[in-house]
Amino acid sequence: MAEISTSSRLRSHYEAYLKQVNNVKTHNLDVYLASTILHNDRSLSQAQYHQLIHPGSVFTLLHLTVDIDQIQVGARLRIELKGGTVLSEFVFYQFDGEGRIERVWSMVQDMTTGEKY
Repeated sequence: MAEISTSSRLRSHYEAYLKQVNNVKTHNLDVYLASTILHNDRSLSQAQYHQLIHPGSVFTLLHLTVDIDQIQVGARLRIELKGGTVLSEFVFYQFDGEGRIERVWSMVQDMTTGEKY
């Protein structure tokens, strides 16, 4: 994996991760993930993290902020699920020194009902 030493590289790295999330055929996220990911204070394996992503969902990046000093990304995403449900996710990612996601803070809201997860 390329060294992530600038804000633009961190931005590009995250955008490549999101592209892979949307690529249902290959969906190989492991290169972007630490062996254990802390997701909303819950420890997950890579396989468990994969299960958080609904098959066939489409993630669209609406807003992205990067902090290269902390190796963190904050994003607002629109998620379209099969069947027409639309979600909005506010999410922060902490990357390790190798560019792998090691921690995620996420809040998801159903844009139809307003319910938060």
